[in-house]
Amino acid sequence: TINLGNEYGNEHENDEKEVVVKCQYPGVADSIESDLNNLSMIVKMTGMVPPGLFIDEVIRVGRNELIVECNYLQEAENQKRFRDLIENDDELSKA
Repeated sequence: TINLGNEYGNEHENDEKEVVVKCQYPGVADSIESDLNNLSMIVKMTGMVPPGLFIDEVIRVGRNELIVECNYLQEAENQKRFRDLIENDDELSKA
C-alpha cells in the first residue's frame, strides 16, 4: 500500500454531520514519474525481471493508477456519484 496523504475526520460543529478532510502530501503527485523511472532503471539493470514479465507495461499501468489515486477532485466526484446511486436503495442505504 502506498500512502499518498492523510485523512482527518470529525463532526461539523453546527449540524454534527461527519466531515472528512483528505490531505495529499506535498509533492507526491510530482514525484511519481521520477520514482517510476528510477524503479524501471533499477529493475532492468539488476535483471530482477522474471522471464515473460513486461516491466514497461507494469510500470505504465502503475503510473496510470497512481495518477488516478492522486486526483482527489475526481475521487470526490466519484463518491458523490456513488452516494447518488445508492441513497434510494433500501438495502444499500442502510449503512
